[in-house]
Amino acid sequence: MQYADLAPPVLTMRPTTMQLTAIAAILILAIQNSPVYGAGEAIQAEPRAIVDALDASLNENELLHQPVNLNASNLLLSNWNFETDILLANLDYGSVDFTGEDGDGEIATGLRFSLGWKSDSGFGIRTRLSARNVDGASEGLSFQRVNGIADGPINGFTYRGASSNATSNHPVEIRTATFDIELFKNISLERTDFLLGAGLRSAGFRTYVPQIIENTVGTSGISLFSEARHLLLMSEHSELAVVGSGRVSFLTGEWESRIAAAMIEVKTDMTITEGSLGLEWSRSLGRAVFFLRAQYEYQLWNSEVTSDLAFNGGALRAGLSW
Repeated sequence: MQYADLAPPVLTMRPTTMQLTAIAAILILAIQNSPVYGAGEAIQAEPRAIVDALDASLNENELLHQPVNLNASNLLLSNWNFETDILLANLDYGSVDFTGEDGDGEIATGLRFSLGWKSDSGFGIRTRLSARNVDGASEGLSFQRVNGIADGPINGFTYRGASSNATSNHPVEIRTATFDIELFKNISLERTDFLLGAGLRSAGFRTYVPQIIENTVGTSGISLFSEARHLLLMSEHSELAVVGSGRVSFLTGEWESRIAAAMIEVKTDMTITEGSLGLEWSRSLGRAVFFLRAQYEYQLWNSEVTSDLAFNGGALRAGLSW
């Protein structure tokens, strides 16, 4: 007997084509009746409607959470800016020409205008014109009067001749004016904007006592300045910000004094130092921004040969950026 004869017979069965077809039909029916297939069919039914609904939802959330930036420097890629200021300040001066104390504490009024343009890169150019005026600043001023050509110290200089002391009962007129052409760069850091710049300045002032004395200073030179704006509060259409600025001008020119029949001209250097701090409210007007600003300002005119002028007080500004 051979062991091969004891092995069980091996049965081989190959599925027929009909059997395979029946199995496939059962699987298809099972998949179609499952919840997964129903969801997939629903998604494939209207894909464009679902995408549109998702886009609408995202856009709505973005509009609700997007901040409204009204800052004039950031509103447009490039924009124009016009400002006008009403100036009201207390005048103090350390007098050389006028030794009386009545000149301190007088009120100076003035106006300032500014027009500027900024490019999309933050660089810009600006012009400014400012004037202040004091009429009747003082009466009863005591000063050394010149009869013809005098011998005595006036504005730090000595003139030869006869001299006498006299008292004027005439009011003193004081006027100042500045004109600036400036280049600047705007730098934005989240809620704070900085503006740094330099420019050319022409500045002068005049003190006048009718029929007695007239002093005139005319100078020109360079200015360096910086400005800052920090956002405090923001709503859908308006903003409230704190603003500040600083400026110093280095000028050179001529001082001219007319006293009776005498006239003196001397070269002089002068510096003008300025600082301000205040609040600004701005309102969106579509493609433009209107703003109001109230601030404290200090300005000191320091000359080598004549009285220093100091203005400290307030300024109310209205402006439009478009």
